[in-house]
Amino acid sequence: MRFDLKGLLEDENFLIGAGLLTAGAKGQSIGEAAFPTIINAAKTKKAFADTAKPTKSVYDIALGKNVLRSDKDIAANPDNFEPPKKGESNSLSKEALLLYKESQNIPKDKFKSWFDTLSTTQQSLYNTEIRGKISNIEQFMNIIEKQEAKAQSTALPVPMNGNQIDVKALQEGIVYNLNGQIVRWNGKNFEGLNE
Repeated sequence: MRFDLKGLLEDENFLIGAGLLTAGAKGQSIGEAAFPTIINAAKTKKAFADTAKPTKSVYDIALGKNVLRSDKDIAANPDNFEPPKKGESNSLSKEALLLYKESQNIPKDKFKSWFDTLSTTQQSLYNTEIRGKISNIEQFMNIIEKQEAKAQSTALPVPMNGNQIDVKALQEGIVYNLNGQIVRWNGKNFEGLNE
């Protein structure tokens, strides 16, 4: 039988017992030794505990998509995973995102006629990048909308001097709300953040 020292050093009960025995051998009472022994046991366990396992991308057959899994997970269920599929991604291209945003303005009863007006390339893009990922896209869009709303609510109003922007009062790197557009002053010009 193989001796597993690392396993013993991760076992709090063993560490506390060994610490109390050691303290007893030095003449300490259980009351004197208990608290320091428990603290030392926790420190030792933490030092020898497994750290987070590195992950790698694999194709999960059950989920039908690329996922991140540790070697331990893969070894436990080798038949569930394959090498990652190339080009498999949960993100959208910029063109697909614009197409998705446009599609959200179309009433459901007019969607088919709108879809028929798209070019073959756009239809293919919609079918490959958007159709199967609608719930992911909606979650992504909700996050973007919340971030934009937070940025607009926390951005400072652009300082004005009458009807003109007070350039002298602008501070470099500060985010401002310029008529609903979130911008940052770079010292010379405004840079749009939500473009």
